[in-house]
Amino acid sequence: MIHFSVIIPTYNREKLLSEILDFVINQTYSKFEIIIIDDGSTDNTYENLKSKIHLHNYINYYRQENRGVSSARNLGAKKSIGNYLIFLDSDDILIKDALMNFKNSINNDEDIIHADMAKKIKDSEKIEIIKARNPYGNGKGNGIYIPGAFCIKKIFFEKIGGYDENIKYGENTELKFRIDTENPKRSYTNKPSIIYKDTPFGESKNLINLINANKYVLQKHKIFFAKHRKVKQLYYQNTAIAQVKSHRYKDAKKSIVTAWLSNQRNSKTFLRMLIIQIPFLAKKIWK
Repeated sequence: MIHFSVIIPTYNREKLLSEILDFVINQTYSKFEIIIIDDGSTDNTYENLKSKIHLHNYINYYRQENRGVSSARNLGAKKSIGNYLIFLDSDDILIKDALMNFKNSINNDEDIIHADMAKKIKDSEKIEIIKARNPYGNGKGNGIYIPGAFCIKKIFFEKIGGYDENIKYGENTELKFRIDTENPKRSYTNKPSIIYKDTPFGESKNLINLINANKYVLQKHKIFFAKHRKVKQLYYQNTAIAQVKSHRYKDAKKSIVTAWLSNQRNSKTFLRMLIIQIPFLAKKIWK
């Protein structure tokens, strides 16, 4: 019997979490537990949830000091009893047949099961379906690593070391690198599992997290990036743009030069390199 553990880390989401929880409770497949990890919330998260926690004995609530989402997910995995884990952010909707579709796609003791994703465009009612077999539309992708869009075997998750708690941005992509290294057994539901809300990026705190995380990942996975120079270029290019946005122009110049040297055939990166050499122009383009 397949048993799922749906792990939901949360921080100061008292208004959103109760509603999101209902979508998990009403799943068409019944063999699951819900694990909520409160990452040091200062609002009324527990007070708003306690009636549901008492009503449904498969909902487990744990609280820790604020250590970040990776730590919260790892704690949820440690507390779980399911043989498969689904990580869900506390503002995304789990479609009612998601667990049933994951269950029906486990045929050969797979390590990871990928679902498609329904992406809600910001400030719009439009929904875009992202296919897990071709997430980037270029035929080169292999699965979606947004929480809720993949299901991973617990023993496999433990084998690869869980989430890296040193990372505060892009932790799912870093997890993907380690998953792919193991050549896992995969399957696909070919159906969406979540409605993902597209939210804007731009807070200065997130910029710093992005910069630090990219530097850390580039160092940690040097062997991977040596083999995948286009991905390396993308990481350095994104770092450079974040550095421009946070007014670190000297660092941005170094990062964009490294990006271009990683793949000198990319004319767009070369153009960005030229623009970043002129800070006032770069500032206008990347506000």
